Amino acid sequence: MRITFLGLGIMGGPIARHLAAAGHDVTVYNRTPAKAAAWVAAHGGRAAATPARAAAGPLLLGRHLVVTTGTGVWAIDSAAAS
Repeated sequence: MRITFLGLGIMGGPIARHLAAAGHDVTVYNRTPAKAAAWVAAHGGRAAATPARAAAGPLLLGRHLVVTTGTGVWAIDSAAAS
């Protein structure tokens, strides 16, 4: 599954790491670009410069989960939203 994580803090970073380790295609965004780049160097996947770019792509080709951790947790399944 293609998964985008917005926010790599205390909760987001480890969750994204476990998903990447499980073989999911993970794109990450963090307001501090160096933190996202370090995460990608350690765990693979890719970093995006903005939240919009993180969630962009061929959404109609399959399921795409967008998760953010910060003031709350929410998810959008683009297959269900389309």
